[in-house]
Amino acid sequence: MAACALAAAGLLAPVLAACGGSVAPASGPAPKPQGSSAHSSASSLTAGVGQGFKVTSTSGSKYDVRLTKVIDPAQGADSFTTPDAGKRFVGAVFTIKGVKGDSSDDANNDATLIGSNGQTYTADFDSIAGYTNFNSGDFNAAPGALQVGAVTFQVPTGVKVAEIQWSATGGFGGAPGTWKVK
Repeated sequence: MAACALAAAGLLAPVLAACGGSVAPASGPAPKPQGSSAHSSASSLTAGVGQGFKVTSTSGSKYDVRLTKVIDPAQGADSFTTPDAGKRFVGAVFTIKGVKGDSSDDANNDATLIGSNGQTYTADFDSIAGYTNFNSGDFNAAPGALQVGAVTFQVPTGVKVAEIQWSATGGFGGAPGTWKVK
C-alpha cells in the first residue's frame, strides 16, 4: 500500500498499474482535457472547469467526474453554518456519471483544493446553500446514473483558488485529475 501512495503522489510511475486505479481524460460533450494517461505517466491530467475525467476504481468500476462549477464564496446551507474567522466557504460542484460497474466512493476524500499559497485544503464537511454533499460525501453511480453534489472547503480570506484535484479512492487511485481555476 505504501508503494501505491508513492505512485499516487507521482513518485513511482511504474508501480501505478499495480495500484489498480486511474484517472484519464473523459469523453463527452465537453472538450477533452490535455494530459497523458495516468497509467503511462506520473504527471496529473489537467482540465478547465466544465471538463471531466474518466476514473477507474481499484475494483474496476468506471465513472466520469466533471467539475461543473466553483462557488467562491459559497454560503452555508443555513444561518448556523458559517466558516471559521478569517476564512470563507468554497464549493466545488461535481457531476458524476456511472459508466461501468457500481461506482462508489467518498467525494470528500477524493477532492482537494490547492490555494494560490500552494497549500492543499481538504473537505470541510459543511453543507452549502443549493447543493447536497452527495450522501455525506458518499456517491454511488450505476451505469448511466448521474449524481450531482458539492464538496465544501474552508479557505483563508486572502487565498485564491488555484486548482481543484480529484484522486480516485482518496489518492490511491493513480495520478490525480486537476482542474485549473481562473
